[in-house]
Parts: sequence; C-alpha cells; structure tokens
Amino acid sequence: IIKTYDDVSSYYCNMLYPKLDEFDRKMRLLLYNTYYLVYGSNFPYRFNYYSHGEKLNKRGKNTGVNVPCLDNIFYAYDYSQLIDILFVHKRPAPDGTEKNDWELYFADKIQFSEPKEDVEKIKDFRNKIAHCKLFSKNDYEKMVSLLNKYCTAFDRAIQLTYSKDFLSEFFNSFKAGLEVLTERIKQIQLEDNNLKQE
Repeated sequence: IIKTYDDVSSYYCNMLYPKLDEFDRKMRLLLYNTYYLVYGSNFPYRFNYYSHGEKLNKRGKNTGVNVPCLDNIFYAYDYSQLIDILFVHKRPAPDGTEKNDWELYFADKIQFSEPKEDVEKIKDFRNKIAHCKLFSKNDYEKMVSLLNKYCTAFDRAIQLTYSKDFLSEFFNSFKAGLEVLTERIKQIQLEDNNLKQE
C-alpha cells in the first residue's frame, strides 16, 4: 500500500500550529522590545541586521518596498532568520567576547542547556510541518516540550524588557567592558612607545 494521505501526521501538525504561532509571535515581540530599548524608535535604520540584511533587501527590491520602513519589519524575515538573529549570529559584546543577542541580553538571567541543538531541532520539526512530511507522536511530544520551554523563556525575557533595570544593567556591563578595552589600548600604546624608544 502506498501512503498518500497520513491522518496521524495531519492530526499532530494541526495540534502544533497554535503553539508554533505562540512561539513565533513571542519571539517577534521580544526582538521588538529589545531593539526598541537598545537602539531607540528608529531601530530599523540603526540596527545591523547582519547577513540577513542582504536577503531582506533583495525581498524588498522585488516588492518595490523599502523594507526597513515597514511597521511589520520582523514579519519581513522568515522563521529561520528570526531564530538566527536571536540565537545564532554573534557580534562583539561589552566584555570583549562574541555573543549572540540572547547571550548578550538575557542568558545571565535565563539559563538554557544546549540552545544551539534546540534551535536546530525546532527548525527541522517546523520544516517537516511546513512541507507536510510524516510527523509522529514522538515528534509531536518532542516539539511540544521544546516550544513550551522556549515560550516560557520568552515570557520571562519579555518581562525583563519591561523592567526599569533592563537597560541600566546592560549599559553598566557595556561601560565596564569599554573601560577594560580602553585600558588594554593604553597598555598596547605604552608597549609600542617603549619598543620605539629601544
């Protein structure tokens, strides 16, 4: 018998749609709150959208729209790009290391184990759902567990963005990192001057 329609997969995929929707929307709200507070109301112009900007700009050119001006800026990104912006792509942090935005703003307060593996699993499961692939009860249970874990974390992170201490803590950390970097530059300049005198 050749299977052409799988009721079991359809059932579990339909069960997951509301949870996926919750995950997507909370992630977008978290991104908006964070970048609005850090970069200001004109963050679409100031925020560096990293390597994803090229894909976004191509999409904007195709539609004849200046994408960064859109009110629904985060809906211009696909699901994988949003995840990559928050959890994958790294940039210089105040302490001199490279961190993704989750690590930069929230990881010290909300701990995850193996976030990279989780992110890849969520992407894989979502692709199976989007392309109507076979989806088992075991897949469903794993996906629900992951989505619950991240939706809860997003709720906590969103609440942090409403805290009056959210920005002050970040900028204090940034200031401390800048002071370390400044001292290091002074040290390098001093060493360079000593070498020239020799």
